Amino acid sequence: MKKSLSAFILLSVFILGIFAGCSDKPDTEKETLPTTSTPETSVTTTVALTTEAAVSNEPAAVYATFAKDTDIDLTNAQRFVADNSEYETEIVFTANSGVKSFSFCKIEWLDETDSGESDLELVPVFTTDSFEEPLVVTMTFWGDIPSYGITYTDTDGTEHSGTISTNGMDGSLILDVI
Repeated sequence: MKKSLSAFILLSVFILGIFAGCSDKPDTEKETLPTTSTPETSVTTTVALTTEAAVSNEPAAVYATFAKDTDIDLTNAQRFVADNSEYETEIVFTANSGVKSFSFCKIEWLDETDSGESDLELVPVFTTDSFEEPLVVTMTFWGDIPSYGITYTDTDGTEHSGTISTNGMDGSLILDVI
Protein backbone atom coordinates (compact mmCIF):
# COMPACT_ATOMS: atom_id res chain seq x y z
CA MET A 1 0.00 0.00 0.00
CA LYS A 2 2.85 2.38 0.89
CA LYS A 3 4.57 1.60 -2.44
CA SER A 4 1.49 2.36 -4.51
CA LEU A 5 0.82 5.58 -2.55
CA SER A 6 4.44 6.68 -3.04
CA ALA A 7 4.27 5.83 -6.74
CA PHE A 8 1.02 7.77 -7.07
CA ILE A 9 2.48 10.85 -5.34
CA LEU A 10 5.65 10.69 -7.48
CA LEU A 11 3.58 10.35 -10.67
CA SER A 12 1.33 13.26 -9.61
CA VAL A 13 4.32 15.54 -8.96
CA PHE A 14 5.79 14.58 -12.35
CA ILE A 15 2.54 15.35 -14.18
CA LEU A 16 2.10 18.64 -12.32
CA GLY A 17 5.65 19.58 -13.33
CA ILE A 18 4.82 18.98 -16.98
CA PHE A 19 1.58 20.96 -16.83
CA ALA A 20 3.15 23.77 -14.86
CA GLY A 21 5.24 24.54 -17.94
CA CYS A 22 8.62 23.94 -16.42
CA SER A 23 10.95 26.17 -18.36
CA ASP A 24 14.51 27.32 -18.02
CA LYS A 25 13.33 30.82 -18.97
CA PRO A 26 11.86 33.16 -16.37
CA ASP A 27 8.29 34.30 -17.05
CA THR A 28 9.52 37.62 -18.43
CA GLU A 29 11.52 35.85 -21.16
CA LYS A 30 8.88 33.36 -22.34
CA GLU A 31 8.02 33.56 -26.00
CA THR A 32 4.59 34.82 -26.91
CA LEU A 33 2.74 33.51 -29.91
CA PRO A 34 1.36 36.04 -32.38
CA THR A 35 -2.31 36.75 -31.98
CA THR A 36 -4.55 35.16 -34.55
CA SER A 37 -7.40 36.76 -36.42
CA THR A 38 -9.75 35.96 -39.23
CA PRO A 39 -9.60 37.70 -42.62
CA GLU A 40 -12.52 39.86 -41.45
CA THR A 41 -10.43 41.30 -38.60
CA SER A 42 -6.91 40.98 -39.95
CA VAL A 43 -4.50 43.88 -39.91
CA THR A 44 -3.90 45.78 -43.11
CA THR A 45 -1.79 43.51 -45.23
CA THR A 46 -0.40 44.14 -48.69
CA VAL A 47 1.63 41.46 -50.38
CA ALA A 48 3.63 41.70 -53.57
CA LEU A 49 4.89 39.38 -56.26
CA THR A 50 7.94 41.13 -57.71
CA THR A 51 10.60 40.46 -60.32
CA GLU A 52 13.48 42.48 -61.64
CA ALA A 53 12.67 44.17 -64.94
CA ALA A 54 15.84 44.71 -66.97
CA VAL A 55 14.38 47.35 -69.32
CA SER A 56 13.39 49.75 -66.56
CA ASN A 57 15.07 50.33 -63.24
CA GLU A 58 11.78 49.59 -61.49
CA PRO A 59 11.05 45.95 -60.66
CA ALA A 60 7.77 44.64 -62.03
CA ALA A 61 5.35 44.12 -59.18
CA VAL A 62 1.78 43.04 -58.55
CA TYR A 63 0.29 43.89 -55.16
CA ALA A 64 -2.71 42.34 -53.42
CA THR A 65 -4.67 43.44 -50.36
CA PHE A 66 -8.09 42.88 -48.85
CA ALA A 67 -10.49 45.51 -50.24
CA LYS A 68 -11.67 46.39 -46.72
CA ASP A 69 -8.06 47.21 -45.77
CA THR A 70 -7.18 49.54 -48.63
CA ASP A 71 -7.36 53.31 -48.93
CA ILE A 72 -7.30 53.12 -52.74
CA ASP A 73 -10.26 54.73 -54.52
CA LEU A 74 -12.06 51.79 -56.15
CA THR A 75 -14.69 53.87 -58.00
CA ASN A 76 -13.17 53.17 -61.43
CA ALA A 77 -11.71 49.77 -60.59
CA GLN A 78 -12.11 46.82 -62.89
CA ARG A 79 -14.20 44.09 -61.23
CA PHE A 80 -14.36 40.33 -61.62
CA VAL A 81 -16.37 37.74 -59.69
CA ALA A 82 -14.48 34.44 -59.48
CA ASP A 83 -17.14 32.82 -57.30
CA ASN A 84 -19.96 33.65 -54.93
CA SER A 85 -20.35 32.11 -51.50
CA GLU A 86 -21.20 33.15 -47.98
CA TYR A 87 -17.42 33.20 -47.33
CA GLU A 88 -16.46 35.40 -50.27
CA THR A 89 -14.06 38.30 -49.88
CA GLU A 90 -12.81 41.03 -52.19
CA ILE A 91 -9.12 41.25 -53.06
CA VAL A 92 -7.68 44.35 -54.72
CA PHE A 93 -4.84 43.82 -57.20
CA THR A 94 -2.68 46.74 -58.28
CA ALA A 95 0.50 46.87 -60.33
CA ASN A 96 3.31 49.24 -61.16
CA SER A 97 4.37 50.29 -64.65
CA GLY A 98 6.60 47.21 -65.06
CA VAL A 99 3.54 44.96 -65.49
CA LYS A 100 2.23 44.76 -69.05
CA SER A 101 -0.28 41.90 -69.09
CA PHE A 102 -2.12 40.38 -66.12
CA SER A 103 -4.34 37.31 -65.69
CA PHE A 104 -6.31 36.14 -62.69
CA CYS A 105 -6.38 32.34 -62.93
CA LYS A 106 -8.18 29.34 -61.55
CA ILE A 107 -5.84 26.58 -60.42
CA GLU A 108 -6.50 23.12 -61.79
CA TRP A 109 -4.62 20.47 -59.86
CA LEU A 110 -3.36 17.71 -62.12
CA ASP A 111 -2.64 14.09 -61.23
CA GLU A 112 0.41 13.31 -59.17
CA THR A 113 3.59 12.59 -61.09
CA ASP A 114 5.64 9.43 -60.64
CA SER A 115 7.74 11.30 -58.07
CA GLY A 116 4.64 11.94 -55.95
CA GLU A 117 4.52 15.69 -56.64
CA SER A 118 1.32 17.35 -57.79
CA ASP A 119 1.38 19.56 -60.86
CA LEU A 120 -0.91 22.49 -61.38
CA GLU A 121 -2.19 24.44 -64.32
CA LEU A 122 -3.13 28.12 -64.16
CA VAL A 123 -6.23 28.63 -66.30
CA PRO A 124 -6.91 32.34 -66.98
CA VAL A 125 -10.46 33.42 -66.09
CA PHE A 126 -9.83 37.19 -66.32
CA THR A 127 -7.17 38.91 -68.43
CA THR A 128 -6.25 42.55 -68.96
CA ASP A 129 -3.49 44.12 -71.03
CA SER A 130 -3.87 47.44 -69.28
CA PHE A 131 -3.41 47.70 -65.55
CA GLU A 132 -4.05 51.42 -65.09
CA GLU A 133 -6.93 50.91 -62.65
CA PRO A 134 -7.05 48.46 -59.73
CA LEU A 135 -8.74 45.09 -60.19
CA VAL A 136 -11.19 43.97 -57.49
CA VAL A 137 -11.78 40.22 -57.49
CA THR A 138 -14.59 38.65 -55.49
CA MET A 139 -13.35 35.22 -54.46
CA THR A 140 -13.42 32.56 -51.78
CA PHE A 141 -10.48 30.94 -50.04
CA TRP A 142 -11.73 27.36 -49.86
CA GLY A 143 -9.04 25.98 -47.57
CA ASP A 144 -5.31 25.60 -47.20
CA ILE A 145 -4.62 24.63 -50.81
CA PRO A 146 -4.68 27.60 -53.21
CA SER A 147 -7.59 27.71 -55.67
CA TYR A 148 -6.48 30.82 -57.55
CA GLY A 149 -3.33 32.33 -58.94
CA ILE A 150 -2.04 35.13 -61.12
CA THR A 151 0.24 35.50 -64.11
CA TYR A 152 1.76 38.64 -65.54
CA THR A 153 4.29 39.69 -68.15
CA ASP A 154 7.01 42.20 -67.37
CA THR A 155 8.50 44.77 -69.75
CA ASP A 156 11.09 42.22 -70.93
CA GLY A 157 8.29 39.89 -72.07
CA THR A 158 9.00 37.35 -69.32
CA GLU A 159 5.91 35.70 -67.82
CA HIS A 160 5.72 35.29 -64.05
CA SER A 161 3.16 33.38 -62.01
CA GLY A 162 2.09 32.84 -58.44
CA THR A 163 -0.64 31.49 -56.23
CA ILE A 164 -2.81 33.49 -53.84
CA SER A 165 -3.84 32.08 -50.49
CA THR A 166 -4.25 33.08 -46.87
CA ASN A 167 -2.11 32.39 -43.84
CA GLY A 168 -3.81 29.83 -41.62
CA MET A 169 -2.54 31.55 -38.46
CA ASP A 170 -3.57 35.18 -38.97
CA GLY A 171 -5.60 35.29 -42.20
CA SER A 172 -3.13 37.53 -44.03
CA LEU A 173 -2.70 37.24 -47.78
CA ILE A 174 0.11 35.23 -49.33
CA LEU A 175 1.35 35.53 -52.93
CA ASP A 176 3.72 32.64 -53.65
CA VAL A 177 5.93 32.55 -56.73
CA ILE A 178 5.63 29.35 -58.77
